Amino acid sequence: MKTSSVIATWILVALIVGALTVSACYRSHTPAERADWMANKISKEQKVTLDAVKQEYLKAHAEMRQQHEAMLDEIMAQLPADRLDQAKLLQLFEQHQASMNRFAPSMLDRVSELHATLTPQQKSKAVEQLTRLREHMRAHDGQGKM
Repeated sequence: MKTSSVIATWILVALIVGALTVSACYRSHTPAERADWMANKISKEQKVTLDAVKQEYLKAHAEMRQQHEAMLDEIMAQLPADRLDQAKLLQLFEQHQASMNRFAPSMLDRVSELHATLTPQQKSKAVEQLTRLREHMRAHDGQGKM
């Protein structure tokens, strides 16, 4: 009996170590980390433009993150009630949409500036990366590869 409990303990330890190892390999990277990683693969001129894109995105992301949290807080506050306050939820959603509409033009300007500095090889690599990202996202949302 003692031998089987020791074996079971070692199996459990091995499973935990394996799970931690796998999860460490697949951690998500923040937008800032992804931009910093990409900065190692581009010219100095492109880094300046990428930094402008990064700063614009982080500014928009921070505001929209706050709005998203406010929407979740409101939904959780309303869930116990008999009825949802649809007007309040719609107002929060419209505020989020307004932020997206406000940030989109400046983001597109910055991204267009960066795109203009990319070489054909970098553009091709970007397409490869986006293809991999799309496949990764589809695998995680149940759609599989298309």
